[in-house]
Amino acid sequence: LQMGPPAFAKRLGDNADAKKAIARAASALFHDGDVVMIDGGTTTFQLAEFIALKRIRVITNSLVIAQAIDRLKGSQRGAEVYLCGGLLQPEAGLVGGPQAEAFLRQYRAKWAFLSAAGIDAEAATNYEETVLGSERVMIEQASQVVLLADHTKFGKQAMCNLCPMSEVDHLFSDQHPGNEKLLKQLKRAGVAITCI
Repeated sequence: LQMGPPAFAKRLGDNADAKKAIARAASALFHDGDVVMIDGGTTTFQLAEFIALKRIRVITNSLVIAQAIDRLKGSQRGAEVYLCGGLLQPEAGLVGGPQAEAFLRQYRAKWAFLSAAGIDAEAATNYEETVLGSERVMIEQASQVVLLADHTKFGKQAMCNLCPMSEVDHLFSDQHPGNEKLLKQLKRAGVAITCI
C-alpha cells in the first residue's frame, strides 16, 4: 500500500518489509470487539492491511490509516473507524492540537498502538511536537500501550519525549544484532517484547 503525503510515502519505503512484518505480528493482539487507538506512523500504517476486516473499533489521528482501512474493507463488514478532528499536519497526514486531544479523551480503549522515532532504555521519543499531546492522551486512555518500532529506531533520541519506557507494555520490533543489549534491558524492566 503506497499512499499518503509525499514525505510519508517516502518514509513508508524505508525498511518496508520489516515494518510490515512487525505490524503483522502485532495484529495478532486484536480480537473482535476490541477498541483500539492507533497513532499515525509508517509502521502503525502497516496494521491497516491486517485489521481492516476485523470486528473492532479503531480510533485514529491519521487520515492515511483511516483511508487505508476504508479502502481495504470495501463493502465488507470490518473495522469501524473513528477519526479525530483537529489541526492537519499535511506532511504526516495527521491531525493534532487541542481538538484532537479533546476528541480522544471521550473514549477508552483496550490498546494504544504507537510508533516512535527513537527508543532507548529510558524513553520513547518523537519529532512531531504538534501530535505529542494526542499520543500522550492515547497512552492515558488505553489499558495497554504497544510500541511498534523497527531496529533503526533503537539507541536514537528524537527531540520530544513521548513516554518513559516504563509506560510501554509491549514492544514489537525486528531482529538486529545492534539492538540485543537494549532489548534485554527493556525485558528486564518489564516490557513484553516480540522480535520478528
